[in-house]
Amino acid sequence: MTRFAPFPRDFYIPKGSVKIADRNSDGVVYVYRSAKDRPAAMAFHGEAVKPDWHHSFANEATREHKIRAHFEGRQRAASWPAEHRAERKQPHGFEGRPYPLCLMGL
Repeated sequence: MTRFAPFPRDFYIPKGSVKIADRNSDGVVYVYRSAKDRPAAMAFHGEAVKPDWHHSFANEATREHKIRAHFEGRQRAASWPAEHRAERKQPHGFEGRPYPLCLMGL
Protein backbone atom coordinates (compact mmCIF):
# COMPACT_ATOMS: atom_id res chain seq x y z
CA MET A 1 0.00 0.00 0.00
CA THR A 2 1.39 3.39 -0.92
CA ARG A 3 1.26 6.32 1.40
CA PHE A 4 -0.11 9.66 0.25
CA ALA A 5 2.64 12.22 -0.21
CA PRO A 6 1.56 15.83 0.47
CA PHE A 7 1.76 18.41 -2.26
CA PRO A 8 4.83 20.68 -2.15
CA ARG A 9 4.44 24.28 -0.98
CA ASP A 10 4.74 25.50 -4.58
CA PHE A 11 1.44 23.78 -5.36
CA TYR A 12 -0.46 26.19 -3.08
CA ILE A 13 1.35 29.40 -4.08
CA PRO A 14 -0.34 31.29 -6.95
CA LYS A 15 1.69 32.26 -9.99
CA GLY A 16 3.04 35.80 -9.98
CA SER A 17 2.92 36.22 -6.22
CA VAL A 18 5.53 38.21 -4.32
CA LYS A 19 7.28 36.63 -1.33
CA ILE A 20 7.59 38.63 1.91
CA ALA A 21 9.77 37.03 4.60
CA ASP A 22 10.10 38.28 8.16
CA ARG A 23 13.66 38.61 9.44
CA ASN A 24 12.72 38.15 13.11
CA SER A 25 10.66 34.98 12.73
CA ASP A 26 10.04 32.03 10.45
CA GLY A 27 6.92 33.59 8.88
CA VAL A 28 6.55 33.93 5.12
CA VAL A 29 3.70 35.64 3.27
CA TYR A 30 2.96 35.53 -0.46
CA VAL A 31 1.11 38.61 -1.75
CA TYR A 32 -0.86 38.65 -5.03
CA ARG A 33 -4.09 39.81 -6.69
CA SER A 34 -7.03 37.41 -6.61
CA ALA A 35 -9.08 36.33 -9.62
CA LYS A 36 -11.59 39.08 -8.78
CA ASP A 37 -8.72 41.63 -8.78
CA ARG A 38 -8.75 42.04 -5.00
CA PRO A 39 -5.64 42.14 -2.77
CA ALA A 40 -4.91 38.66 -1.45
CA ALA A 41 -2.26 36.94 0.64
CA MET A 42 -1.23 33.48 1.79
CA ALA A 43 0.89 32.88 4.92
CA PHE A 44 3.20 30.02 5.92
CA HIS A 45 5.54 29.38 8.82
CA GLY A 46 8.72 27.31 9.08
CA GLU A 47 8.77 24.29 6.80
CA ALA A 48 4.97 23.98 6.68
CA VAL A 49 3.54 22.86 3.37
CA LYS A 50 -0.08 23.94 3.88
CA PRO A 51 -0.77 27.64 4.43
CA ASP A 52 -1.61 29.03 7.87
CA TRP A 53 -4.20 31.26 6.26
CA HIS A 54 -5.26 32.25 2.74
CA HIS A 55 -7.47 35.33 2.38
CA SER A 56 -8.54 38.01 -0.04
CA PHE A 57 -9.08 41.50 1.39
CA ALA A 58 -11.24 44.54 0.68
CA ASN A 59 -8.24 46.87 0.45
CA GLU A 60 -4.46 47.05 0.80
CA ALA A 61 -4.57 48.45 4.36
CA THR A 62 -6.44 45.45 5.77
CA ARG A 63 -4.06 43.10 4.00
CA GLU A 64 -1.03 44.90 5.49
CA HIS A 65 -2.63 44.78 8.94
CA LYS A 66 -3.20 41.01 8.68
CA ILE A 67 0.38 40.43 7.47
CA ARG A 68 1.80 42.51 10.33
CA ALA A 69 -0.35 40.62 12.85
CA HIS A 70 0.86 37.29 11.41
CA PHE A 71 4.53 38.28 11.74
CA GLU A 72 4.03 39.57 15.29
CA GLY A 73 2.30 36.32 16.24
CA ARG A 74 5.14 34.25 14.82
CA GLN A 75 7.68 36.37 16.72
CA ARG A 76 5.77 35.77 19.98
CA ALA A 77 5.62 32.05 19.24
CA ALA A 78 9.36 31.96 18.57
CA SER A 79 10.24 33.84 21.76
CA TRP A 80 8.00 31.77 24.05
CA PRO A 81 10.27 28.66 24.39
CA ALA A 82 13.28 30.73 25.47
CA GLU A 83 11.20 32.67 28.01
CA HIS A 84 9.62 29.50 29.33
CA ARG A 85 13.02 27.77 29.61
CA ALA A 86 14.45 30.73 31.57
CA GLU A 87 11.43 30.66 33.87
CA ARG A 88 11.87 26.94 34.56
CA LYS A 89 15.54 27.43 35.46
CA GLN A 90 14.71 29.96 38.20
CA PRO A 91 14.95 28.62 41.77
CA HIS A 92 11.57 27.39 42.91
CA GLY A 93 11.75 28.64 46.50
CA PHE A 94 10.65 25.40 48.15
CA GLU A 95 12.73 24.12 51.03
CA GLY A 96 13.26 20.56 52.03
CA ARG A 97 12.23 19.14 55.40
CA PRO A 98 14.28 20.31 58.37
CA TYR A 99 14.22 16.73 59.70
CA PRO A 100 14.79 13.41 57.93
CA LEU A 101 11.70 11.47 57.01
CA CYS A 102 11.70 7.83 58.10
CA LEU A 103 8.63 5.68 57.59
CA MET A 104 10.12 2.32 58.48
CA GLY A 105 7.65 0.06 60.26
CA LEU A 106 4.52 1.98 59.33
